[in-house]
Amino acid sequence: MPSASEFGTRAEPPTHPELLEWLANEFVASGWSIKKIHKVILLSQTYQQSSRASAAALVRDPENKLLSRQNRQRLEGEVIRDSLLAISGQLNPKVGGPGVFPPIPSDIAKGANWTPSAKVADHNRRSLYIFAGRNLRYPFLEVFDAPDNNLSCPQRGRSTTAPQSLTLLNSEQVMAAAKATAERLAEGKSAEDQVKRGFRLIIGRLPSEKEWALARDFVSFCSSRREEALASGSKSDQPLQELCRALFNINAFVYVD
Repeated sequence: MPSASEFGTRAEPPTHPELLEWLANEFVASGWSIKKIHKVILLSQTYQQSSRASAAALVRDPENKLLSRQNRQRLEGEVIRDSLLAISGQLNPKVGGPGVFPPIPSDIAKGANWTPSAKVADHNRRSLYIFAGRNLRYPFLEVFDAPDNNLSCPQRGRSTTAPQSLTLLNSEQVMAAAKATAERLAEGKSAEDQVKRGFRLIIGRLPSEKEWALARDFVSFCSSRREEALASGSKSDQPLQELCRALFNINAFVYVD
């Protein structure tokens, strides 16, 4: 709701007061269990709706105040980072323990109380375990609207900015994930198998005929450019690595419909 931190007389009235009343009673009846009330909400038909709205719904409910559809959402930075690690096979699934300190750019770490964790395996733990400093947010998460720890955050913002695109294109996390994912794809018997597996791993579905044709041409183009680079003595990334980096940068990876 627009006034997420204000439920008094200055707040906007709820659009579904009966629903809020029912959820409040359900919360009490379940023993004040936050996990149980989350489960009730997440498993509801309303929450599981598609964000694709009909023409009639757009006319009658343009701002979706009546919950006629799901709102299209960009994933949080933590989910994006964890997805990169999981897809590439680098995620450390260890549960519990103290916060970890993944490496950050030296110019940012300079003067800050941030020393990378001694165990390299800890660098790839879930974002939940990254130490949350009051005066320094983990850069990858900050780009994707991680809250400022000096302020209260009743509702997390979801912006769309140029630094987000640049981060998904050039950051060390994405480059490492693309390389590791390409190594997984290289196990495929043919170029078609490799491309299809890339779509399944990163996007969660098979490519359409048009997407397959574009991906095939893209891999072929990258292969020819790599051969030219190697012939001239330059370094060049593997074609499958470039494909993975491209897939990490399409809306289907970072948005939930």
